[in-house]
Amino acid sequence: MADSVDERIALTDQERKILRAVEPTLAALGYVAVHLEVIGGTRGGRTVRFYIDYLDGKAPFFERESSEDATADADDGSVADDCSVADDGSVADDGSVADDSVEPATGPAGERYVTIADCVRASRQMDLVLDVEEVITGSYQLEVSSPGLDRPLGRRSDFTRFEGKAAKIETDAPIQGRRRWSGILRGVDQSNVRIEVDGVIHAVPFDRIRKAHIRYDFELEATSNR
Repeated sequence: MADSVDERIALTDQERKILRAVEPTLAALGYVAVHLEVIGGTRGGRTVRFYIDYLDGKAPFFERESSEDATADADDGSVADDCSVADDGSVADDGSVADDSVEPATGPAGERYVTIADCVRASRQMDLVLDVEEVITGSYQLEVSSPGLDRPLGRRSDFTRFEGKAAKIETDAPIQGRRRWSGILRGVDQSNVRIEVDGVIHAVPFDRIRKAHIRYDFELEATSNR
């Protein structure tokens, strides 16, 4: 079962409405929204950006590619190399139409990671739902991406799943004199996310987190995989 909206870090009321509208459709397709964000003004010209993963929660295969590619601007209908597709075009990076029949890609240990075909499949169905539900007023562009290397952490379960990984956390206001933490995730309790910074473990209230994402560390990954 997909995580409840209430188990996510801070979302606006509109983002919650959008998420509730598309969650059943994503789950039926075998996906879950890792995170979403609405970018732009309220009068139109906005981007509704979703990051999706497989519903079964299997860890993705991290590839050596820029995290910026994961959220590449898709205003021209282009698709980022790691799987990003806008609602006005299901075009692969070579200019061809993505094939919905493509099997999930796998890593060395059999782990699956989201493909362009997954993003296209999800985008088509989500676009239909959003048109019917009318939870977004004004013009907007839907963008669906894979989480990428520096994947966002939007759900409580994400902080548990990636315990021991390097991450960055930003809160809505200063806590202990700071708003940003960059360190190693050390677990989650009922109220807080624990992150180790320079050997000290800090407790960051979950409901105060505004943004969070993995900080992919090749050296740390190489050490942990030995």
